[in-house]
This record gives sequence, C-alpha cells and structure tokens, in this order.
Amino acid sequence: MLDPVDDAAMIKTMSALLPQRVAREPGDPRASWRPAPVSAADRTAAVAAVTGEFAYLAAYWTDPSGATSPLTGGLRQPRVEVGGEWPDTRVEVSFRHPLFPGGRMRRTLHVFDAAGRFVPALYASVHLMEDLATHRFPPVETAVDGILDI
Repeated sequence: MLDPVDDAAMIKTMSALLPQRVAREPGDPRASWRPAPVSAADRTAAVAAVTGEFAYLAAYWTDPSGATSPLTGGLRQPRVEVGGEWPDTRVEVSFRHPLFPGGRMRRTLHVFDAAGRFVPALYASVHLMEDLATHRFPPVETAVDGILDI
C-alpha cells in the first residue's frame, strides 16, 4: 500500500520548480521573474545539444558508395555559431544556397526561454531542410547586409 501524499508538501515542491515573480517598477524592461536555476554544466550541455542538431549540415546524407552530401541540395559553406549569454544564448546556422546566391541564409534558434530554461531544438535540422525544399522563407529582398533570416 502506498503512503498518502501530503498535498501541501507536493504543492510547495512543485511551485519551487516554477519561475518566481520579482517585483519590478512600471516600465522596467527586465523580466518579472527570477531565472530558473541552471548550472554552468547544464548550460554548456544545452548549447551542445542545439549545435549538435546541425553538426552534419555539409555531410548529412551518405549514399551506398560512402559519398556524403549536404542537408539539402545546393547547401554549402555551413557555419554554426553561438552568440549571447545565458539566458539570451542563441545558435545561428548560416550557409550559402542557390536560392539566395547573393549572400547567406541564416536560421537563429534560442537555446533558453525567457526564464532561462532549455528549449530543445527537436528536429530543427529537418525543419530547416523542409523549409528549403518547399521554399518557405521570406523574400530575398528582405535580406539585410547579405543575410536572409529564414
């Protein structure tokens, strides 16, 4: 037989996992909650998980002969770069592609949410491939300084 659950203790434990509100003056641009407690090791692991999603952009497919090809046809010179500090850390994936011959296409993913919690980039490379294959991105005329954010 299971021990009875102490509802008050359970609620206290669960509420400790939620972002806690912090009093702010009107107009203060900072978030109104305390960031989630995330260790440096967990932050590093989160960044590695997102960058790892794009580790094989240039050699995503392997044919029976062992030759590799990029994530999608025409993709070349891929770069995966990390910018910003926690919780504003982002991963920027950029590359050249025939659909935008005048510059680079770039996809930016935020590693953490506003409270500092990890946001998994599940299937992000597949979503990128689908967007390129279906041409689901902004018009090339919206590019800024040779970068088309997609």
